[in-house]
Amino acid sequence: MKENQPVPVYPVQYIPNTEDEISLVDIWLTFRKHRKLFFKVAIGVTLLGLIVALIMPKSYDLRTSIEIGTAIRGDTPTPIEAPETVKAKLENSLIPMVIHQLNSAEDDTIEYKISTTIPKKSALIVLTSKMTTDEEAQYKKLHNMVIEAITKDHARIINVLKKNLQTELSLARILLDELIDPATLAALIKEQEKALEEARANLEALSKPEIFGVEIKAEENKIQGEKNKLASLKDQAIILNEKLQKTA
Repeated sequence: MKENQPVPVYPVQYIPNTEDEISLVDIWLTFRKHRKLFFKVAIGVTLLGLIVALIMPKSYDLRTSIEIGTAIRGDTPTPIEAPETVKAKLENSLIPMVIHQLNSAEDDTIEYKISTTIPKKSALIVLTSKMTTDEEAQYKKLHNMVIEAITKDHARIINVLKKNLQTELSLARILLDELIDPATLAALIKEQEKALEEARANLEALSKPEIFGVEIKAEENKIQGEKNKLASLKDQAIILNEKLQKTA
């Protein structure tokens, strides 16, 4: 048998393919050869960009701020409506209504868009629209119509508040007239005299002062209080009669 002989190993050599490589020299030669074409393309692209920038209309943002009116409730001024309520009313009702009116009246094809925002910690509503210079007049008219619509809606709320205040004022005047009416004052005096007589009767009914000393003292204080009230009412009656005589 033949002994196994080792297989010879030959190192692999990498021979670069220079045909697929592009050197900087080749690029420079190509650019130099076609430099006029490159310059023409660059100038053409620049001019095209300038022409497009000049031809296309410029876009602007039109912003309008609406301040919500306030009403005095108690001692604190509060908005007539919450800003969130006004925002929802504008987006879902008033703005679509105004856009429909504007499109119907002028028969234009502008797709009007208005966004509404509420600045933090404020009672303001900000209307924002993107427009071109050609659309400026239409968008300003649109914003003014939206302001008129929300103003009319708040005028309705203010009228309701005014009617409520007038009703409260009328009731207050009726109560005041009843208080200064001589008949009402006489009835109050009679009621106090009756209470005074009842207190005296209760005091006389106490047969054992040593046991009911506390009750007697309380009744005496009550009688004195009723006397003071009666005297005050009589003084008011005298003053009222003098005023009535002067006005007669």
